Amino acid sequence: MISAGTGLAPFRGTVAARHGLPAADLAPALLYFGCDAPETDYLHRADLEAVEQEGSVSLRPAFSEQPVPGIRFVHDRIAAEGEEVWSLLEAGPRLRLRRGRPHGPDVRAAFCTLHLSHTPNAREGDAETSLQSPSTPADTSRTYTPLAEARGADAR
Repeated sequence: MISAGTGLAPFRGTVAARHGLPAADLAPALLYFGCDAPETDYLHRADLEAVEQEGSVSLRPAFSEQPVPGIRFVHDRIAAEGEEVWSLLEAGPRLRLRRGRPHGPDVRAAFCTLHLSHTPNAREGDAETSLQSPSTPADTSRTYTPLAEARGADAR
């Protein structure tokens, strides 16, 4: 799950639905999201960390006003954790993206870069095609199967 420029609201229901379920029964879930600073606007932190503690979701925040080296925005963290993200994508899970301006295009670019670096003989157009969801207008929630095109599978 990736919340880029929209806040956590689009994914609170998903996180709540996973809360209390046995972690062993759940597929891995990474939640990437951005905040300005952890002390001032990391809303619902205690609730989210409780769900993470039980193994239901792995929180991946990025703090733009207090960045760690190389990670200021969500797309920076995705790029920094590219190997882990790619291994999960290869296993076939869906990617749920809620993107807003100005960060949505940067998140998309991070995934295109991942695709290009892990797919032999891939071209830029192939990476872009792998992220397409033609029935959904821009800047709304989307569910992608990023590797479907590369595998020749149905993308829906």
